[in-house]
Amino acid sequence: MSQSQRQQRLNELSNELLDCERKEEALVTILLSNGASVARRGYADPRALLSVRIATDEETESEPPPAGSDHAAGAAADGQAAVFGREMGAA
Repeated sequence: MSQSQRQQRLNELSNELLDCERKEEALVTILLSNGASVARRGYADPRALLSVRIATDEETESEPPPAGSDHAAGAAADGQAAVFGREMGAA
């Protein structure tokens, strides 16, 4: 396996792990809202816990920011990464 193939596979696995953590957090949120006693893992990815996705500069140039995200649009105009919120449990 070449170095570029290895890096690509690591990126794929990282994305899969984040997706699983987002689903886990959605389930934890549902359980907590139904009165269950559930503890979150202390080492979960903050992006999953906060339900956010960090957009790259390329994404911010090709996709308009969601409604009501003036701050994200300003950050994208400055060439910085923008953070877009996601609803719990959204795929």
